[in-house]
Amino acid sequence: MNFRKIFFALLFMTIIIAVIYSCKDMGTAPPPQTRLSASSTNVTINKGASAQITLSGGTAPYSIKKQPDTTKAIVSLASSVLTISGVDTGSTSTVVVDSKAPLTDSLEIMISIFGTSPLVSFSSQI
Repeated sequence: MNFRKIFFALLFMTIIIAVIYSCKDMGTAPPPQTRLSASSTNVTINKGASAQITLSGGTAPYSIKKQPDTTKAIVSLASSVLTISGVDTGSTSTVVVDSKAPLTDSLEIMISIFGTSPLVSFSSQI
């Protein structure tokens, strides 16, 4: 009878220890990744004007993967702010990426540039 009590006591302790180790804290889970996004993915500006887009999500730092047609627009990136400057009328695009390895997240920004509004003037002959 003593053997039986010892056996069940050891079995019970083994089960308890197994449960404790299986519930052991494996560390905190990483935060869920959000996809790379922008405040706008379609930009319309006038020739000679600029617009700024804010990038968020993904994994910073961000970079420009594909430059636009530089005869139409010029882009620059400072931290998470993409500045687009209209050079000449037309359409082009740029692609920005995050630094998530091994697969980066990319985002295409469509750019449309229109001519500046014509200056209206009136003259009268007296």
